[in-house]
Amino acid sequence: MNITVIHGENIPAIELAYKEIILKLKKENLTIDKYNPDSKTSISEFLTSESLFEGDKAFVLDDVDSLTPQELEKIFKVVSGSSPIIFLFNKKLGKLLLDKFPKGTLIQEMKLTENIFTFLDDFYPGNAKQVIRLLSNLLETYPPEFIIALLSRHMKDLYLLKTGNLKGKESWKIAKLSKPARMFTEDKIIKIIKMLSVADIKSKKSEGNLSDLLDHIIVTNLE
Repeated sequence: MNITVIHGENIPAIELAYKEIILKLKKENLTIDKYNPDSKTSISEFLTSESLFEGDKAFVLDDVDSLTPQELEKIFKVVSGSSPIIFLFNKKLGKLLLDKFPKGTLIQEMKLTENIFTFLDDFYPGNAKQVIRLLSNLLETYPPEFIIALLSRHMKDLYLLKTGNLKGKESWKIAKLSKPARMFTEDKIIKIIKMLSVADIKSKKSEGNLSDLLDHIIVTNLE
């Protein structure tokens, strides 16, 4: 089987890799058939359609982040054929799931650059100048929409840690979150989460530049 798996936390890189693959497949005169998770068709049924054996299609599954190792194992017990199959996951996959893909599967992990983690680690009160500088560097690589999504997730993790409700994180991740969590009050975290949400909405309504809105959030909360 001709299978490609693209996964990781670097969503912009995943989207770019996907576009490059689709462009290549179209040059090979293949029709792109995308799986609709809202349909009543199962993934197995989608991948065992007659066209899969005709070799004139490429099959894309890009909204299957909840797919379990058991489900994936069942899929490949019934799926065969030579048509390209592309799996896109907007998260880093664990070994248990990756091991369920057939031998010969091309697996690409799109990792975040180190400066993203530095930005999140340094995002705490009293560190505004450093965070503004790091944000400026990040915007050369990542769109502001992606940065605000990561920062929102990070702040929610800090809130859950502060309130004792953080679950499912490795011990080293909790240790990294502990320092910035100590620097914030719960009220300040809630305020920033709300401001990030408002900034995202304003940007989508063309009521403000998201980069400038992020600068404002940093200056007003981290000085």
